[in-house]
Amino acid sequence: ARYVGFTAGGGLHNSHPDELARILNRASGLGAKWIRVDLNWNVVQEKGPTVFEWGPQDTVIDAILARGMKPIVTLGYTPAWARRAECQASSTCSPAAPAQFAAFASAAVSRYAPRGVKNWEIWNEPNIEQFWQPAPEPDRYAALLKAAYASIKSADPSATVISAGLSPFGAYPATSATRTNPVKFLEDLYAALRDTEERLGREIQVTLYTSEEFARRKAEENEFVRRLLAGPHIVLLGKGDAESAAG
Repeated sequence: ARYVGFTAGGGLHNSHPDELARILNRASGLGAKWIRVDLNWNVVQEKGPTVFEWGPQDTVIDAILARGMKPIVTLGYTPAWARRAECQASSTCSPAAPAQFAAFASAAVSRYAPRGVKNWEIWNEPNIEQFWQPAPEPDRYAALLKAAYASIKSADPSATVISAGLSPFGAYPATSATRTNPVKFLEDLYAALRDTEERLGREIQVTLYTSEEFARRKAEENEFVRRLLAGPHIVLLGKGDAESAAG
């Protein structure tokens, strides 16, 4: 039961106080110990790199903590001033400079770690164009993850850094112009991290989440869950890292 949790979606900070209380009270009443919640960079720093507007995010984080639940905070989504030239119109455009995202991550940890927030997920579903524009790029996501990891650990050495939850797509190792199979994406991500800093590749945690809708999808799209449940560290084991996978 200590592992039961919910993902609250990206718009919780927009909820009316009564609706926020209803959602969180229901989760707590069902025995949830964890809530996965977005901390939207595009909202907090919409007005520029030196302006931080934390108010709606504070309300959500404080309400979760007040109910004795632990937030898994997903950092993501790019303000217009920090987006790449290829995808200026969308907040799911990947950041032009990982250092700018890392600075936001550091500010978030500095604000919320003293309140008890310890778990930080970096982005959401970067293996599909819908959430990582202009297209999935494991190497660029690895650079973002590496920069965020360093800044988070500098602000709070006891923090846990988690790689992004991934979307199902096709049978391994399927790729297209806009999507990459999640197991394939993890392999490429791990290779990029291992090539740059072995310790980083061993310490970052992998996210796995699912839903009733996901469970109903056709067999090849469920391969991600089947393979990870059969061997939770299949990507690491596939690279010969049996010792790190056993931890």
